[in-house]
Amino acid sequence: MALEPASSKDALVTGPPPDWVERERLFDMGQRLGGLVSLRWDVQADRITWSRSPEFLLGPRPRDGYPLLREMIHPEDLELWLSSRRRTLETGEEAHCIYRLVRTDGALRWIENFQRAEASAAGRTTHVVVTLMDITARRDAELARATVEASMAEYRRTMTSMLAITREGFWLIDNELRTIDLNPAMCAILGQPREAVLGRRIYEFVDPANERVFRDQAARRAAGAPSTYEISLLRPDGSLVPCINNAAPILDEAGRKTGSVGLWTDISERMRAEEDLQRTAESLERKVEDRTAELAAREAQLRLLIDLLPQLIFVRARDGRYLMTNRAYADFYGVTPEALVGRTGTDVGLPAELVALSESIDAQAGPDGATAREILLRDPQGRERVLSNIRISFRFSAEHPDAILGVASDITEHKRQERELRLSEERLRQAIDVLPFPMTVRDRDGRLLMTNRANAELLGMSVEQMLGTTRREVGMHADEIEALERADQRARALGRRIDQTEIALTDARGVRRLFTSLRVPFRFSAEHPDAVLGAFGEITELKEAHAEVRALNAELESRVALRTAELAGAVADLEAFSYSVSHDLRAPARAVVGFAQLLIEDGLVAPGKEARAHVERIAAAGTRMGEMIDGLLRLAQIKRTPLRLMPLDLSDMARSTWELVQGTDPKRLVSFSVAPGMVARGDPALVRSVLENLLGNAFKYTRDRADARVEMGQSVLAGETVFHVRDNGAGFSMEHAAQLFGAFVRLHASRGFAGSGIGLATAHKVIERHGGRIWAEAAPGLGATFYFTLAPQAT
Repeated sequence: MALEPASSKDALVTGPPPDWVERERLFDMGQRLGGLVSLRWDVQADRITWSRSPEFLLGPRPRDGYPLLREMIHPEDLELWLSSRRRTLETGEEAHCIYRLVRTDGALRWIENFQRAEASAAGRTTHVVVTLMDITARRDAELARATVEASMAEYRRTMTSMLAITREGFWLIDNELRTIDLNPAMCAILGQPREAVLGRRIYEFVDPANERVFRDQAARRAAGAPSTYEISLLRPDGSLVPCINNAAPILDEAGRKTGSVGLWTDISERMRAEEDLQRTAESLERKVEDRTAELAAREAQLRLLIDLLPQLIFVRARDGRYLMTNRAYADFYGVTPEALVGRTGTDVGLPAELVALSESIDAQAGPDGATAREILLRDPQGRERVLSNIRISFRFSAEHPDAILGVASDITEHKRQERELRLSEERLRQAIDVLPFPMTVRDRDGRLLMTNRANAELLGMSVEQMLGTTRREVGMHADEIEALERADQRARALGRRIDQTEIALTDARGVRRLFTSLRVPFRFSAEHPDAVLGAFGEITELKEAHAEVRALNAELESRVALRTAELAGAVADLEAFSYSVSHDLRAPARAVVGFAQLLIEDGLVAPGKEARAHVERIAAAGTRMGEMIDGLLRLAQIKRTPLRLMPLDLSDMARSTWELVQGTDPKRLVSFSVAPGMVARGDPALVRSVLENLLGNAFKYTRDRADARVEMGQSVLAGETVFHVRDNGAGFSMEHAAQLFGAFVRLHASRGFAGSGIGLATAHKVIERHGGRIWAEAAPGLGATFYFTLAPQAT
């Protein structure tokens, strides 16, 4: 292996010592002829002496000298070189290796390296002698030979595989016509296994009627000529297999025939196919006739369809003559399709400038694709029209293989709409620009696609300066950028508008101002389908006002708390007073009624006299006063009694309550219905009082109806369960609905319908205590419906 000094590059090549010159001259010639170079490495002095200049091996000498030899060895072979050198230095053994060397001119050379060590009397290695041989040509030859051998082996394997899977029969015979080899397809043709055919002469398998043909062809091959012929082979079962044999002689290097090879094709299927083909051809002729007639009918249908299309369609020859047009095209120019066919635009009187324009567009149409162009022209009525023209070259017929198909669409209205859209966009931009609040549209990368003057003034820039910039590029603070980008990402992720995101922004003067931010996912264009629209409403002054309001509210709440406490005491005193007064009035009222009744019963007031009427009125007024006092007491008790909440079956409660109401006048026939499954949560006594009042009123106010009906049911409105009591009685005007639930309020005269006027007020207070609502709908003479709700967690 080649060795090099460990220190200086210049020590790599030195002149040979004087005592070598004459002795090495002839040796150098031999080395040049054999592609050899040798060197002697003085290990102690770390110096190399070459037997001759190594340019032919290492390449042209660089100006600063050759690099170290190890630097010229191919990196993949360097470890092999180092290992060989260590072995020689450590053991003194002769070493041999092969490696690649990269010359100074970049050429790659294969080097065979022989080296041995020279030792001193003390056994130390003093010199290493190395011989380098350029074996590149030998390696290339070995590689080429190996490649050829591998290719031949692969070829043989490929041919074997092909012959095994091919449908063609392969039959190899010698000069005696004996079988040497055959493939599975040939065995299938012969109907015999391979072992039964090997060694036998081929004519044993030939139909005797074809034996002369076979021998004549064999003679041709014997003369060195290939042959192709049809022949039948005989199977063991006596059946014949018609085949085509493509045979050729096999020649050795001297050109002598050593055998023949044949590729046999079973043409049984082909012959049957030919018979079928003949029958098919006859059938096809009949079908062609039918198809021709059908195509003629379809062509007529196609022409009708083209005539119905609104586009202007024509086919022109390259010389400008019309071959076909539809009715829309002819109508546009005020002629008939028949008048155009076979004539040019000039022939039918089309304007010269239009004919010239059409010819220039036609000239650009080629077979590789359509040519599209918009043109402006005037129709026969003198109106300006814009047409979108498409031209394509296509084969119209054998006579016109390079005709021009033209399709024109009238896009005048479309163009007008485009102009209006552009104007509308401009007006929209102007409108956005005058909006008093900042507005932006940014793409996914945060770059500004659109903004208005208010936003530009906020940051002390112009709209033109801001377009295309990011928030960072216009000097926004990091916390503002992070908040806005987070809002943009959230709007994109949710795919909907994000409202009222509060953010502080710094204006051009450095003042921090508060805004509410609206973010909306926005398709700005096809290039920016996922932009985000942002609008900012300033709330700085509003926030300051809110702070003042909160301070005022705090002061007001303290005042309200004080007034509430005072009012609660007053209400408690008033309730106690009301209860006491009502309770104390019951006895005098009963006394008045009792004494009036005694006067009548004892006969102290004569019947028919005016005094008796007065006494009866006193008794009635006293009775009514008692009823009103009882109502007031019940109303006071409702406010003072604690609620006992529990699940209630309103359907069952309504049925039992109706039985009591019906019992007040058993002779009346009133239809009553209750929806099943009505449940709620409430105080059973108080809720029953609501049903008594509502059902009692419904029973009372249907007195004058022969077909009186009362029902109780429920429905769900906006997610809330609503109960109702409906009747078809006297009803009332909705003008007075606001007075319904006041104490002692009556919408009907007492002489018409008896009552204290306290029932609905009582029902209203009960519903209020349960956290619900009560309201009514009615019309005079058409009945009334009372609705009420009971909160799920009434307190």
